[in-house]
Amino acid sequence: MAKGKQTLSVGSVLEDRYRTLLGGFSGVMAVDPTCNFMLIAGRTGSGKTSFFHSCSDAFVINADCSSTPSRASACIWPGVRSDGLPVEVDPSNPSDEAESGMYAELSWERIREKKELLIQMAKDNVQGRPKIVVLDTVDSACPLIAAWMIEQWNEKHPENQKSDFFDIGQGQQYREFEQELLSFALDLRHVGYGVAMVFHLGDRAYYENRQRCIDRNVCRVRDQVWNTIIGLTEVVAQFDMTEELDTIKVKRKNRDGSYKRDTKGKIVTRDKDVKRRVVIMRVGPSEENPDANEDIKSRYRHLPTAIKLDNRHPWKTYEDAVRKAIATEQAYTES
Repeated sequence: MAKGKQTLSVGSVLEDRYRTLLGGFSGVMAVDPTCNFMLIAGRTGSGKTSFFHSCSDAFVINADCSSTPSRASACIWPGVRSDGLPVEVDPSNPSDEAESGMYAELSWERIREKKELLIQMAKDNVQGRPKIVVLDTVDSACPLIAAWMIEQWNEKHPENQKSDFFDIGQGQQYREFEQELLSFALDLRHVGYGVAMVFHLGDRAYYENRQRCIDRNVCRVRDQVWNTIIGLTEVVAQFDMTEELDTIKVKRKNRDGSYKRDTKGKIVTRDKDVKRRVVIMRVGPSEENPDANEDIKSRYRHLPTAIKLDNRHPWKTYEDAVRKAIATEQAYTES
């Protein structure tokens, strides 16, 4: 054979031989729902944090230092003590209860350390490791990144110390800032983790022709940060908290407090309408919600545009919906 050529000895068809040589695959490669790159946004109290706290495969970086009124299934760092102090597990007294934890310094340097540890766990194929890493929220992480970048600048320029993010980098700091945040996600993605970046939404007021206008459900961080991440994500969802009427059975009582009974001795009931808070996860445009963020999307064609999450098991509701969408897509392509 002529010099510089390689012999393709594996595979019966030319395409098969190329796949073998290049190490690529064909066919279905559907990943677990926890392994997606997600961007989750919503107003305060819309259920974003509770959604990930209900996922037992999640490692949540609690940059907001938010509390967990109900028992969480996820691994959360740092935890929060009853007095609001951020804490982590004390190696000398390991416990699952945050009250026994020791003070945890919340900084971007510590978050980077957690990222490197997670990457090493993936490379070592550690069983039982997390499947998805959640940064909750990007809004709270941004000041940590800025402070870390100032420290890096001062270490490199001891003769020109700075204390303000706007004074470093001569305009390049914004690009480096966005690259640092993106690298956090992609470094984890490249070793198999799912990543979820959580954002707060709010209202933005502005004046136009002397009239006060309000944009609803806009991101609170710089647009460039949002735009840098959104182009690489597979699921962009907006969380909304709504109310719906539900009918429940109420036992009727007599004046003395005893329950009313019919002629057969059964307790008499009546219907009562009650309002329940419901979390809606929106992953597609909808006419019913004109205020939804225009960037919401999903890689799953058969996933409902609005998923009503179960209050006790919100992550499982989403996971079941994704698995059903994948099965539908596979059945459609095979037919």
